Amino acid sequence: MALQTSISTGDLAKKNEQSQQKRAAEKAAKPK
Repeated sequence: MALQTSISTGDLAKKNEQSQQKRAAEKAAKPK
């Protein structure tokens, strides 16, 4: 069970990281 939890947590962290990178990329693409 602990393994399943760690997999889910890692997946969630990965999704979180991807969305943050996407936001950063969009912010960088916009002129100030």
